[in-house]
This record gives sequence, structure tokens and C-alpha cells, in this order.
Amino acid sequence: MLPFAEPDMDTDDTSREPSERSRFSSLHARTFEGELLISGAVVFGLLQVPPLIARFFDEALIRLEGHLRLIAVYGLTYITLVVYGLIGAFLIHLILRAFWIGLVGLESVFPRGVRWDQLRAGPYFIRHARQRIGPLAQIIERVDDVCSLIFSFGFMIVVVFGYSVVVLTVSAVGGFLISRVFFDGQYSGEVFWVLFGSIFGLQIVVSIVDRVMGPHISSDSIGGKALALGMKMWFSTSPLRWTGPIQLTLQSNTSNARVTAAILVAMLGLGTGMIGIMFAQSGLFHFNSLIYFPESLREQGLDPRHYRGLREPGSIEQNSPSIQSDIVDGPYLKLFIPYSPRRHNSLIRERCPDVEPLGHSGFAFGRGEPGDADAVRDAVECVASLFVVELDGVPIDAGVFEFGVEPGSGLEGIVAYIAVSDFAPGRHELVVLAPPRRSDPDVDASPPTRHVIPFWR
Repeated sequence: MLPFAEPDMDTDDTSREPSERSRFSSLHARTFEGELLISGAVVFGLLQVPPLIARFFDEALIRLEGHLRLIAVYGLTYITLVVYGLIGAFLIHLILRAFWIGLVGLESVFPRGVRWDQLRAGPYFIRHARQRIGPLAQIIERVDDVCSLIFSFGFMIVVVFGYSVVVLTVSAVGGFLISRVFFDGQYSGEVFWVLFGSIFGLQIVVSIVDRVMGPHISSDSIGGKALALGMKMWFSTSPLRWTGPIQLTLQSNTSNARVTAAILVAMLGLGTGMIGIMFAQSGLFHFNSLIYFPESLREQGLDPRHYRGLREPGSIEQNSPSIQSDIVDGPYLKLFIPYSPRRHNSLIRERCPDVEPLGHSGFAFGRGEPGDADAVRDAVECVASLFVVELDGVPIDAGVFEFGVEPGSGLEGIVAYIAVSDFAPGRHELVVLAPPRRSDPDVDASPPTRHVIPFWR
């Protein structure tokens, strides 16, 4: 039962005045039919959405750094919470409705419910069971009430997260436009945080002032008019116009503390669940007994991420260099190394200060213009110089690399076609040493990330 659900709640209250009832109040007894239909359709439909969202943001995040990446991460978090919130709410509702249908069917067979006088059990068990369980008809009504509450409560949580997505989008677009108009395209991240914080800050300040000082301020005074204006702006930027009918109804009919606690528990539960799913999908925790199998194949085996022919079609591996297959039949070994702005931009600026940027960070419009050939060559050789590449112990020169896009995933990076037609049949080894993460505490002293890619001719 939800924390704010009262045991004696009756959703079909006929004691209300006609003016307090909607024209659909006669349908309350049959809302379960619509609830079951919507819950089933939403659950099975939304189960297909999280992979699509993850794919979209994976493609976006690998191209971003700094404030832009942080904004995208927040967007991914909020949108994922909206989807998981809907799935969780409707899945719980579907399970409880199935339980409720079972109870209704049981009541049709045994109208009297539990016959305590016929139950073979001790007196203390029977006494406590009657107090905790109660009559079958009362349980059916309670479960029905809880199902109806979950249906509306789930939508309220989703609207809160959806509102955060809207505020995030408005702040991001506003930051981009303001930076373009007033700051020549700079400080878009800083402007975004000012706008984002101002929207939520206004709501917090106005609510606190109204709660503490509102009862003591006359509506005709300057302070009262300012507070009224602030409250008007509060409602203009708040999701309460959508969540109010549900939230305020629950708060005024049950307990404000229970409703607040339920909202916090739901949000924390969604956040914890989403983090757990992300960790599980990324392989950060798992259960096995493969004690004689290496924990990482990056340097000690055939890691599927290193071979495009062994991956799932369209999979994105933003940190792994790759070749076409574990068995190379053609005359060339095609090496692809992804370019990550988050990892490599700062290194390029440090090691190649004379290399000019070939584009602009942030939002871009149009198809782009071809760059100067010399500038492009300088840039690709600088990116290639960040990596040490060896084939059977022989270094590969950075001059053989070109800019390219990986088919299927759409990843941008550098590509090298290495001639292997004269190589003897058997096992060969390609080694790629990638620069360490810039987030490492002692990045200059950190060893490079080693990728060992064996292949056969």
C-alpha cells in the first residue's frame, strides 16, 4: 500500500454534493477496465524505448565535452527517469490489478471470505490474522483504491521529471542564443547554468517567502503585490498546473508528510534503479565463477570490441580501437581509432598548440565547409600522434592516418590502411597505446591504456 493511502478510503463516495462531483463520477466503479488496458499497452510499449534513448545519447555524448556534455548527461538522466517512472508505475499497477482480479474471483467462489471458525489454527494466530488481514471484501476495496492512486501518482512523478527535461531544454537553447548574440558564441555553458538555476531558484525563494512571511503581508502593500507577482511567475514556471490536481488532492485528503515522503521515495527509487540498470548493462558488476578466466580481454585475449565483424550491428564502442575482423583476408588491415572530444581535445591543445580548430564547439547549423588541406593534415597527424601503434613490434607512422567515420556506428575518428599482404600466415599482433584519461589524479605519470589486438592471416 502506498504511504499516503488510508485504509478506509472510498473512491466512490456518494455523500459529496453534486457540485463537488464530476459528470464522470458514475464511471468510478469501472475505471479498472481502462486502467488495465492503458497499463498493459504502456508497459509493453515503453519497454522498447530505453535502448533507443541510450543509443541516441551515446551518439551525442561521444561528440561533446565540458558543459555541453554535462547538459546532455542531465538530459539523458531526466528522460530515462521519465521512461522508467512510467514503466515502474504501470508495472506495479498491472501486478496489483492482477492480484485484485484474483481476489474478486475468489470472492465470487467464496462470498464469505475467510471462515475463521473453520480455520484450524491457534487462538493467537487467528486473533492477529483477523486484525491484520480483515474481511475479503475490505481487502478488495483497499487494493482497488491503491491501484487508482498508483495510476495518478505515477503520472505526477513522470510530469515532474518531464518538466525538468523542458527546463533543461529551454535553458540550453537560451544559453546558446544568448552566447551567440552577446558573447560571440562563448560562455554558453555558464549562461545555461544561470538560466537553469534562476528558474528553480525563483520557485524556492517565492515558496519560502510565502510560507514564512505571507500571512503577515497585506495584499495591498508593495510587499504583497511583489509576492503576488512572484507567485504568478512561480506558477508560470512550475509543473504544479499539471501535477496540482493530483498532488494537492492527495495532500489535502491524506497527510502532507506522507505525500512528500512518497514522492521522495519514488524519485530516489527511480534514481537508484536507473543507476543499477546502467551499471548492470555496462558490466561493472556481475556474478560468475570463472576464476581462471581473465577479467578483461583488452590486453589478454580476443575482445569483441576490437573487431567490427564480431560486434552487434551498429554498436558504439567509443573508447576501443578496432580492425575489420579477427581473420584478415585482404591486402590491408583497416585500423579505426575513435576521436573523443572529452579525452583528446585538451591533449591536442597541449601538444599541438599550432593546430587550428577545424570547427566550432556547440550547436551548429548547415552541412559545413571543406577545410584547408594543410590544416586538415596537421590536425589528423596531431590526433594520430596521441597514440602509439605497433604491428608485430614495428611502429606505424602517424602520417598514414586519415579522418573517417566508422560504418554502422557513425563514430568519427582516424583510419589507417596498413599493408599486410606480405605477412606470413598465422597469428599477428597489433598494439595501440592510448593516452590516459584526463580525469586521472596524476595524468602525466599515468601509464597509457594498452589495447592488444591479435589477428590471423
